[in-house]
Amino acid sequence: MHMSRARVTCNESVHAHELTFSCYRQLPLLREEPHREAFLRCLDAARRKWRFDVWAYVVMPSHVHVLVHPRIKSTASRRCSATSNVRPRAKR
Repeated sequence: MHMSRARVTCNESVHAHELTFSCYRQLPLLREEPHREAFLRCLDAARRKWRFDVWAYVVMPSHVHVLVHPRIKSTASRRCSATSNVRPRAKR
């Protein structure tokens, strides 16, 4: 029997947020340097637009991990509304 652990979340505006996301169909789209550079330019544009600091990031060939922290006190849900069309993947 497999028991999944319940994930506890605490979404306070003063907390850092760890984000992980994958490329389409887990393809290694970020393997090439120009693609990684393009991603980092987009991350920087989002950082300036949504006023958050990037504390750390790891760009892997098929996915990215980012640790961000808001510069001003506001709700993370407002910033995340731009990604409201993103849905979790179904496990196969």
